[in-house]
Amino acid sequence: MASVSGLFRDAEFKFVSQFEICAEESDVYCMLEQIDHCSSDAQYKELIDKILTKYLEDHEGYYGKYVRNVLIEFFARSSSKKNLRKYMYEKLNSIKIEDRTVFEYVMDDITREIIENVNNFRIFRLKQGAQVLCFLFCYIQNFTSPANYEYLLETTFSFYLLILEVYTSQLFNSRFSKDDHVGRGILEYEDCYSVLHSTLKHLVLVVPRSLRHFENYAVKVIWLSYQMLKCHSRLKFEAIVKCGLLFAYFLNALPPEEREFSKWKQHPILDLIDNRESEYCIVLRTKRFPNLFVTDSMKVVLNLAVYNSVVSETLLAVKIGQITLLEYVYFNLIELGKQLTSSPEQIVQIGRTLEGMSNILRGLENFNQVFYKGLEFCWVHLDHFVEQVVSNTKKFLSALVQQAVVLYEKSQMQLLEDFFRDLNALSVFGKVRMNALHGICESVHCDYILTYCPDVQNQLLTLIASASFHDMAGHTYVHLMEKHLTDLPEEDSIRLWLRPVLNILRQPNVKFASLFEEIVTYAFKYKPSVFRKLFNPKTAGSAAECSIVLQCIHYARMKGITLPMDPEANPNEYWRNLIVKTKLELYMVHQDDEVRIKVLQAVAECQKSTEEFTEWELWYLIRYFQYNVSTQVPNIRNRIISYFKKIFTRYQASYSILAKNATSLENKLKDEPNDEECAEMLRRHKKIMQEYSNFLVHFVQVLILYLSPDANYSRRSISLELLLFLHGICDPVEWRAIFHQDDINNLKHILNDSYENNKSLAVSVLRTLPPTAIGFDNEENTRRYFERCMNMACDIRPSQSLSACYMFQVVLQSQFQFRTHEKNATDMTTNGQCLMLMALAEKLEIMFQSTNEDVTEAAKSTPLYSLLLSCRNLLRNRDIRDNNEVYAFIFNKLATLCLTMKTHIMPVVCNLSPEGHIPDCEDSDDSFVESDQSSKAQMILVYAWKTMKEIMLILAEIANQTVTLENVLVMLSEEHLLNIGDFFMDVFIQTKHRGVFEQAHVAFSTICRSFIHSRRENLNNLPVKWLNEAVALCTGKKTDNRLCATRRSAGLPFLILSILPTLSETNREHVRRSIDPLLAVAGNTKEDNDELRMHCLNVLRFMFNNSKLSDLLTGFIDRGAMAALLGFNSKTWGVRNSATLLLSTVITKIFGVARGCSDHPDACDKNRMTLAVFHLRYPRLLDFLLQKVSEECGKTDSLLLHPVLLILSRLYPSHSDRITTKVEKHLPFVNVCIANSSYRTRDLAARASVSLISENLLQEQLSRNFERISYPNIRDTECHGLLLQVRHIFQTTIFDELPISEYLTKSLYLLTQAGKQFSHLTVSLYMDIIFMLLTKYRDYKNLELLKEVVRLLSMQKFDDNHITTSRTAYAWSSFQLLLFIVLNKFEHVPATYPIIVSSIVKSLYGSDIEMKKKSLHFLIYLNQLYSDDQYKEHPLITAGEVEICPLIKALVHSFDFKSKKELLTYMHPFLTPFFYAELRNIDREDDDFFVLIFLLLRFYPCFFVGLQTQRKQAVIEWFLTMASMHNEEVISGIITCMKTFILTLDDDKLKQLKYSEMIQLLMESSSPGAADFRRLSVAQFLVSAQVLFKCKIFTEFDRYNVLNVIMVLMEDEEAIVRNTISTFPTKRNRVITTPALWHVIPNKARATLLVSTASEFKNDVAICCLASWALRRLPEVKADASEVYERGELNIFAENIPVTQCATRVLHTLLWTLGDVLKYEDRSIFVEEQTLLITTVVLNALIKIPSPMMDRETKRTVICVFKCIAKFIEDCTIGNDFHNNFKTFFNNKILKFLRASLKTDYSSAKTFLTYLYNPILKVHFRFPPQ
Repeated sequence: MASVSGLFRDAEFKFVSQFEICAEESDVYCMLEQIDHCSSDAQYKELIDKILTKYLEDHEGYYGKYVRNVLIEFFARSSSKKNLRKYMYEKLNSIKIEDRTVFEYVMDDITREIIENVNNFRIFRLKQGAQVLCFLFCYIQNFTSPANYEYLLETTFSFYLLILEVYTSQLFNSRFSKDDHVGRGILEYEDCYSVLHSTLKHLVLVVPRSLRHFENYAVKVIWLSYQMLKCHSRLKFEAIVKCGLLFAYFLNALPPEEREFSKWKQHPILDLIDNRESEYCIVLRTKRFPNLFVTDSMKVVLNLAVYNSVVSETLLAVKIGQITLLEYVYFNLIELGKQLTSSPEQIVQIGRTLEGMSNILRGLENFNQVFYKGLEFCWVHLDHFVEQVVSNTKKFLSALVQQAVVLYEKSQMQLLEDFFRDLNALSVFGKVRMNALHGICESVHCDYILTYCPDVQNQLLTLIASASFHDMAGHTYVHLMEKHLTDLPEEDSIRLWLRPVLNILRQPNVKFASLFEEIVTYAFKYKPSVFRKLFNPKTAGSAAECSIVLQCIHYARMKGITLPMDPEANPNEYWRNLIVKTKLELYMVHQDDEVRIKVLQAVAECQKSTEEFTEWELWYLIRYFQYNVSTQVPNIRNRIISYFKKIFTRYQASYSILAKNATSLENKLKDEPNDEECAEMLRRHKKIMQEYSNFLVHFVQVLILYLSPDANYSRRSISLELLLFLHGICDPVEWRAIFHQDDINNLKHILNDSYENNKSLAVSVLRTLPPTAIGFDNEENTRRYFERCMNMACDIRPSQSLSACYMFQVVLQSQFQFRTHEKNATDMTTNGQCLMLMALAEKLEIMFQSTNEDVTEAAKSTPLYSLLLSCRNLLRNRDIRDNNEVYAFIFNKLATLCLTMKTHIMPVVCNLSPEGHIPDCEDSDDSFVESDQSSKAQMILVYAWKTMKEIMLILAEIANQTVTLENVLVMLSEEHLLNIGDFFMDVFIQTKHRGVFEQAHVAFSTICRSFIHSRRENLNNLPVKWLNEAVALCTGKKTDNRLCATRRSAGLPFLILSILPTLSETNREHVRRSIDPLLAVAGNTKEDNDELRMHCLNVLRFMFNNSKLSDLLTGFIDRGAMAALLGFNSKTWGVRNSATLLLSTVITKIFGVARGCSDHPDACDKNRMTLAVFHLRYPRLLDFLLQKVSEECGKTDSLLLHPVLLILSRLYPSHSDRITTKVEKHLPFVNVCIANSSYRTRDLAARASVSLISENLLQEQLSRNFERISYPNIRDTECHGLLLQVRHIFQTTIFDELPISEYLTKSLYLLTQAGKQFSHLTVSLYMDIIFMLLTKYRDYKNLELLKEVVRLLSMQKFDDNHITTSRTAYAWSSFQLLLFIVLNKFEHVPATYPIIVSSIVKSLYGSDIEMKKKSLHFLIYLNQLYSDDQYKEHPLITAGEVEICPLIKALVHSFDFKSKKELLTYMHPFLTPFFYAELRNIDREDDDFFVLIFLLLRFYPCFFVGLQTQRKQAVIEWFLTMASMHNEEVISGIITCMKTFILTLDDDKLKQLKYSEMIQLLMESSSPGAADFRRLSVAQFLVSAQVLFKCKIFTEFDRYNVLNVIMVLMEDEEAIVRNTISTFPTKRNRVITTPALWHVIPNKARATLLVSTASEFKNDVAICCLASWALRRLPEVKADASEVYERGELNIFAENIPVTQCATRVLHTLLWTLGDVLKYEDRSIFVEEQTLLITTVVLNALIKIPSPMMDRETKRTVICVFKCIAKFIEDCTIGNDFHNNFKTFFNNKILKFLRASLKTDYSSAKTFLTYLYNPILKVHFRFPPQ
């Protein structure tokens, strides 16, 4: 066999990644490209046959190796396809070349080539080796014939041996170390290791099957594997384990003569155990091997090798001392696991092996000892920081406990009892206990667990709601429940497992509600019969219950499950026998987004893809769409589109089946005309088909209607996307007929939409229509439209130029050509897109020439960027396969023009201050002008950067297409492309405007990607050259005085990020070569190179932020952090600033994106890391941090200390003793920082110190802290720092018990030293800590000590004249602690509450305004919790304008109900005079205080009763007077107080009041301009003050105004306002299945409210009200439609079309409904008379009643329309084809008049009139049933 020669420690030997599979110019290359384009097994098989045929032809030719490489590549890429592997395996073994199979020939050939490369060229191609290994592995996987195994070994083993020889020859080379994170090895090492590991993996898989074949190779392989074991520090432990196993296997394969000195001749591996203390581990006849198995890691390798290489019978039979070999290995691994618990690689392997051992261990006689030893291992490793270790340990524990259960059933109970005793001793909320329960839940029956842990269900439910264990606790709960669902009676299992979950879900704001829902859903999946017993069909339930019901229904639909129904239930009320239809109606309009989307999912998806829709389902879908189409949540919007596409796919499939069946039935009836059953079935099919057709037409009409200009983005977007989808379903003729001219105009208007996605969709829909329908029926119309597009493309407004891009695409639909002045343009091409581009390029050139390169003039009148945008858009959307000769001409013209234009733009964006640069002004004394020219400079800058943006993007597009087509045609010369590259380099280096180089980054990334894939060598090499130049500029190897030293290094980072991510895809080495010099310069503090450091720091920040480089830069994060930290000590501000930004980025990379406030103890749990994990990932960084703490701790002016402590504070303690020992020596330096004079330093040091202390030593640290605090000579800053440390320990750690009395005894003296020895800040913190302790440990009952605390607190005096830094906080902390102890710890006596209340009253009447506010906060929150009001929380608190302190909340929550009641009762008499005293000072400046007064006042209606006993109207007037004098916050409080006052009055007193001014205040407060909390106050007022509406206390005009207020609030921008007002009670809103008010979405509530107007008002008022809302005003249009969108989108919930549709539908029902006497059929009334009557009624109502929501001009126009219609009807004769005549009159006269008279309200007016007169016009297909 050929072998490797002379390579040992060869310094010139190289591992290379590059490998050419085949030359691109070869015929084989197309086969390689076809691999990724195959979509089916048949295509793959056809391609493999093609490749094999090619190989048989050319295997000895020049291209033979290319075909071979493609063959191997094919195997690698299709390795996941089992059928293909088998097919290829058969082919490779059945086809022969000479006397060898193709497989043998390929392996011999590739092995020979690799050996030649190694021996002759000193290289090994990693990619080639990896592909061959993949090829071999696929082959081995399909090799199932044991008889021919020898053949497989002979064919493949030589290759494996070759790999081992190559690697062992290079293991001593320092480049290939897994720990070399600094040098060049880190990226190469991963590739090298991957090939080596795959080789070892294959050998370990192959060798054990036939050891007898390897005798001749045994010594050699033993030596090779020993060499790898010898270099174990350079390899990953996983590979070392496999080396050890290989070593063991081949020891057992040694020929007999080599075993001469072996004691264990049958199993030489056991000699390693006997020789474990000897000099040599194994002695062969020809070689001796020094003992390597002396360290703990290598002992693990030895034990794993023994266990895996020796058969189980031998493991159990052989004795090592008094125990079996199996026990020997087991106990060794247990002990090694304890010692190596901090070594992740080793402990993972140990855990995995112990898990595998567990099955063999069960039969041992000495199982008790095995069990207890294993249990010790499990308790230590169940909370390991490596997840794989935890997983393995859980499985191991499960096996141990499972055997203990078996013994328990044999009456050997001790093991199981001991296990549960240990388990129950653990903390309920600890990770170890949770992992243990999770590990055993699948293998141990829940009866055992419930017997020994009776409260486990409640504990698990609590843990599900926790942030740490929710997933695991949920999984455990489900597994335990599953066992009982099978064994227990159904009612008992529901009561035990499911009812508690539902009770939790009925509570508000449940954390991780989805997990609780999954529990119930899983129970249904496992046992569907529980559904009917869990959910009452007549009860709707909470949002969570609704979600569960729908998940169950969806599962039943997908699985075809039918649920048993109650015999008394009406089947017609149920949907598909699953759920009451009424419930589905409610779910459709539920306020919860998930409920609404899940009900759509349940209707859309089913088991059968062709299942028919029922008529009810079809109309349900239309109603669903109308209510939910305007959702603004992107995820919900996308899911709605997805489900409706599924619905229409099923619609099409089921309609095809119906049509097919109907045809069959018709044919059958022809043969058997008397078959009644067949005829009935045919009628049924045709009826359903008609329903389908009606539904489709109606749905398309709804979609088209929703394209109106006032519809919001979501409504238009969903409608457009579904229209495009339905185009493929609808009949082409019907599709064209359904679009009217106004609909097409609406589509054209959408091209002016502010959302580009809608523009694109609108163009796509317009393309489905014939050009004549769009308006291109003659050349003149096309010309005018094109000119309009051209004018818009030249407009300075971005909205116009962007719209022009899409309008150009529309005009391309025309069959008429565009005129251009280009010579011979029409001879060159007749393609419209080419001609259009020529015309645009021509216009661009003329405009540029007209500016005479005057930037100022161009910015004013000729914006070139608009035309460039249109050109780029057309280029991007062209068919790249056609007209390339013409496009080559266009490319050259545009590229030349762009490179010419940039010369007069660059001076602006390259100026040192581009924001204020004016090219006309020279830098001379007379250049200063008195007038402000900032607007002119801004105009020039905007023009310049937008033009540059478009120049760069169009050049990138041209370059990209040029490279793409380089094999077809030379579109642009190489010189031109090089000039484009140079232009971009200049842009990055010179420009100072961020917008320019950000867009340059986008464009240049495209260019670099194109050049890298180019076949032109000059272009292909450019990106690497540019990258090297950029790095050289950063590091100072190359200088350029044009670089920007400010603006975050300007374009330099963007230049590097434009190139590096793309280059790294092909060669990761570029990353190392770029980042190494940058890190070196950034961290160099010895040289004076501040500007270079700043550049490097800025570039590094962008690199670490780049998502494409994220994985590749993981190994450099620690160096990046160190470089950033070193920058903090720089004297230069720029370096410090750049270092700060880099550090922020690196911290984000390490800890993740910040969630919540970093100062909150629980907010950032996901942004933290254990000390052990941090040390594992970044060992050098941790050492650096600790070193810097020791160096900087004594410096008072250190700039580095804060960021170092900040990083350390993000860590939390670990169980690793090794790490703890390492950092313990640095704790004294952290303690120095804790006593620092700076508060921020003390706080950070206190946080950081907690992470550096082992978790089991934290309680000891608390004791040391309080011991130190007890020293009488302790300084204030040190005491404060120690208390901060105590607080952080309490916040992050839960202790089962603490010696609180001891802590208090040692520290209570602090309460007597406030303002003396210690600052008020320190004592205040101490009192907060006591409060925290007592709230956490509520069972603490040392009353004597608590009495002493109260005594000391009571002795404290607060002098209002003595102002201190933290006096208010100190006073409140004292009062808070006193109040907590007295009310929660002591027995209440008659004087308890009066004394407390007197303290509060004293604070309220004191001069300290902050203390008064604290007291008010306390009373507000106390009332809030005690109140039974529907809206306890005031809108100001909801909006965050008023924030209650968390400690106050904790204090109030600690009181029981009786304490709250007593406090409020005793406080009540003192508050009325307090309110009187404070409200007299209505002119005081502190509005914040008045806000709190009114927030508290709303809970005391008695104040208003006593305010004016005789005249209640005076109270309302007082409220209105107060509202006129204060800000919005106070007004919000006043509105809620008005609500309280009104609710205190009875009906008679309410009727005496006048409300017009109050309603005026409500109207002002509900306007969109008012603050959100003020609008929410109005919403709550209207919902709560129902009595005003029930008793009809308002006048009709007042009710009319209130209705307008409610309607406005239902369209509010804030969801909470809309949802609150949507609960406004109406008659229709109470038709629900629950006794409580059902919270519906605003769209449904608005529809219900409009329906109620018919009964709430007289006919004329109701008609005017409905018409007013149907025709309410839109923003005026002065310029064009795009302005409407830009202003109309300010409130995306204020849409006219849905309101118009709904209001007119109600009006239609109100007016067109005939009485019982009148009928058209008996001619008691004619349709002409009814139409005239309706017209007259509406006309009179509009004339008589004011319409505040309608524009005056619109109202006058509509009145004129009704008068015209009335005149027309009066002139008509009855029965003379009235319908057609009216339709003609309406279309020709009325609509034409409306178009001419109304600009903005035309769409609404048309919809209003067409819906109103639909019985005559028949425009709208059909109304859905109500």
